Amino acid sequence: VLLVDDQQLMREGIKMLLELESDIELIAEANNGLEAVTLYQKHTPDLVLMDIEMPLMNGIEATLKIRALNSEACILILTTFGQEDYIRNALLAGAQGFMLKAISGEELADGIRKVIKGVPVFDNQSTGVLLESYRALSEAEVLKGKPLLNVREEQILKLIAKQCSNRDIAIKLQLAEGTVKNYISQILEKLQVRGRNQAVQRAKEHGLIPY
Repeated sequence: VLLVDDQQLMREGIKMLLELESDIELIAEANNGLEAVTLYQKHTPDLVLMDIEMPLMNGIEATLKIRALNSEACILILTTFGQEDYIRNALLAGAQGFMLKAISGEELADGIRKVIKGVPVFDNQSTGVLLESYRALSEAEVLKGKPLLNVREEQILKLIAKQCSNRDIAIKLQLAEGTVKNYISQILEKLQVRGRNQAVQRAKEHGLIPY
């Protein structure tokens, strides 16, 4: 393992943890990304344990350069910061895992073994950040690529916006009044609102009906 971290005290602590593992050997240490690239070329370690925020060259840039040297290089990010953009950029750069320094020595050793075997690794907090990001992206894609309401529901909503009663809507669309009520319930559920006025306002926000 090549350990990359600009904090000497942190490197010492990680080194002590890794020394407890008989199957993991620390062969070199770097205190910035630039040095990490040089040491990687010199030692060709099985895995690089990479911090992100470092002087001269950060961990994301170093990951990119190391992966450019060897597309099969194993890189596990170990950092204090678990922001979504850090995780995303690390993965895009080619890292196979992302873990926060708050993990235990046992979790770190297990993560190293998994990444070397080709298994992506994330600690619980980073996994949560990724899931929330994916859910937000998926919701945005659904709203963007798929009509929120079907044609009939849009017709009814436009009539609601014109202050038509359920009976008026039923007559205009030649539907049973009970059927109109069912459609309105579906509209409220899809728009996640509680009443007709809120439905109209939400529909305007989504561009389903004009202001």
